[in-house]
Amino acid sequence: MKSTKEDLKKEVQPLNFGAMFFAVLIVGAITYQCNQPDKPPTREEKIELAFNPLSGAHRELQRAIKKSLKDPKSYEHVSTGYIDLSDHLLVKTTYRATNSFGGVVTNTVAAKTSLNGKIIEIVK
Repeated sequence: MKSTKEDLKKEVQPLNFGAMFFAVLIVGAITYQCNQPDKPPTREEKIELAFNPLSGAHRELQRAIKKSLKDPKSYEHVSTGYIDLSDHLLVKTTYRATNSFGGVVTNTVAAKTSLNGKIIEIVK
Protein backbone atom coordinates (compact mmCIF):
# COMPACT_ATOMS: atom_id res chain seq x y z
CA MET A 1 0.00 0.00 0.00
CA LYS A 2 1.40 3.33 -1.06
CA SER A 3 1.24 6.33 1.30
CA THR A 4 0.39 9.73 -0.05
CA LYS A 5 0.99 13.12 1.49
CA GLU A 6 -2.69 13.23 2.54
CA ASP A 7 -2.35 9.91 4.38
CA LEU A 8 0.75 11.13 6.22
CA LYS A 9 -0.99 14.34 7.26
CA LYS A 10 -3.84 12.31 8.74
CA GLU A 11 -1.41 10.14 10.75
CA VAL A 12 0.47 13.03 12.29
CA GLN A 13 -1.37 14.22 15.39
CA PRO A 14 -1.25 17.87 16.35
CA LEU A 15 0.82 18.63 19.44
CA ASN A 16 -1.13 18.89 22.62
CA PHE A 17 0.31 22.11 24.04
CA GLY A 18 -1.61 21.73 27.32
CA ALA A 19 0.05 18.38 28.04
CA MET A 20 3.46 19.74 27.05
CA PHE A 21 3.02 22.75 29.35
CA PHE A 22 1.99 20.49 32.22
CA ALA A 23 5.03 18.23 31.67
CA VAL A 24 7.40 21.21 31.59
CA LEU A 25 5.78 22.57 34.75
CA ILE A 26 6.27 19.24 36.59
CA VAL A 27 9.91 18.90 35.49
CA GLY A 28 10.56 22.51 36.49
CA ALA A 29 9.05 22.00 39.95
CA ILE A 30 11.10 18.86 40.56
CA THR A 31 14.29 20.59 39.42
CA TYR A 32 13.53 23.59 41.62
CA GLN A 33 13.01 21.42 44.71
CA CYS A 34 16.17 19.40 44.05
CA ASN A 35 18.25 22.56 43.78
CA GLN A 36 17.01 24.10 47.03
CA PRO A 37 19.51 24.11 49.90
CA ASP A 38 18.49 21.88 52.79
CA LYS A 39 16.63 23.90 55.36
CA PRO A 40 17.01 22.90 59.00
CA PRO A 41 13.83 21.37 60.40
CA THR A 42 11.49 23.69 62.26
CA ARG A 43 10.82 23.27 65.96
CA GLU A 44 7.50 21.54 65.21
CA GLU A 45 9.16 19.20 62.69
CA LYS A 46 11.84 18.22 65.23
CA ILE A 47 9.19 17.41 67.82
CA GLU A 48 7.05 15.53 65.29
CA LEU A 49 9.98 13.30 64.27
CA ALA A 50 10.31 12.04 67.85
CA PHE A 51 6.87 10.41 67.67
CA ASN A 52 5.62 7.44 65.65
CA PRO A 53 3.08 8.85 63.15
CA LEU A 54 0.87 5.74 63.31
CA SER A 55 0.68 4.93 67.01
CA GLY A 56 1.66 8.29 68.48
CA ALA A 57 4.28 6.63 70.70
CA HIS A 58 7.46 8.52 71.54
CA ARG A 59 10.14 6.45 69.80
CA GLU A 60 12.98 6.71 72.35
CA LEU A 61 10.73 6.33 75.37
CA GLN A 62 9.12 3.25 73.83
CA ARG A 63 12.57 1.70 73.27
CA ALA A 64 13.58 2.43 76.87
CA ILE A 65 10.37 0.94 78.25
CA LYS A 66 10.74 -2.23 76.17
CA LYS A 67 14.36 -2.64 77.36
CA SER A 68 13.17 -2.55 80.97
CA LEU A 69 10.45 -5.20 80.54
CA LYS A 70 10.85 -8.89 81.34
CA ASP A 71 8.87 -9.67 78.17
CA PRO A 72 9.43 -6.84 75.67
CA LYS A 73 7.22 -8.60 73.09
CA SER A 74 4.21 -8.15 75.38
CA TYR A 75 4.49 -4.34 75.16
CA GLU A 76 1.33 -2.65 73.86
CA HIS A 77 1.19 1.13 73.47
CA VAL A 78 -2.00 2.69 74.85
CA SER A 79 -1.46 6.44 74.63
CA THR A 80 1.18 9.17 74.65
CA GLY A 81 0.94 12.89 75.28
CA TYR A 82 3.40 15.68 75.89
CA ILE A 83 3.75 19.20 77.23
CA ASP A 84 6.15 21.58 75.48
CA LEU A 85 8.18 23.37 78.16
CA SER A 86 10.29 25.53 75.80
CA ASP A 87 13.70 23.91 76.19
CA HIS A 88 12.38 20.34 76.63
CA LEU A 89 9.25 18.18 76.49
CA LEU A 90 7.52 16.31 79.27
CA VAL A 91 6.28 13.08 77.65
CA LYS A 92 3.81 10.73 79.34
CA THR A 93 3.21 7.23 77.95
CA THR A 94 0.68 4.66 79.06
CA TYR A 95 1.25 1.05 78.01
CA ARG A 96 0.22 -2.53 78.79
CA ALA A 97 2.62 -5.42 79.27
CA THR A 98 2.89 -8.80 80.96
CA ASN A 99 4.41 -8.72 84.44
CA SER A 100 6.58 -11.38 86.15
CA PHE A 101 3.48 -13.31 87.25
CA GLY A 102 2.01 -13.50 83.74
CA GLY A 103 -0.69 -10.90 84.34
CA VAL A 104 -1.26 -8.01 81.95
CA VAL A 105 -0.83 -4.68 83.73
CA THR A 106 -1.16 -1.07 82.65
CA ASN A 107 1.63 1.33 83.58
CA THR A 108 2.50 4.96 82.94
CA VAL A 109 5.96 6.44 82.45
CA ALA A 110 6.83 10.14 82.27
CA ALA A 111 10.11 11.42 80.90
CA LYS A 112 11.85 14.70 80.25
CA THR A 113 13.11 14.68 76.63
CA SER A 114 14.99 17.01 74.33
CA LEU A 115 13.15 18.55 71.39
CA ASN A 116 14.72 16.03 69.02
CA GLY A 117 13.58 13.02 71.06
CA LYS A 118 16.49 12.10 73.32
CA ILE A 119 15.56 11.10 76.86
CA ILE A 120 17.07 13.46 79.41
CA GLU A 121 15.53 11.93 82.52
CA ILE A 122 12.83 9.43 83.49
CA VAL A 123 10.58 11.39 85.87
CA LYS A 124 8.07 8.72 86.89
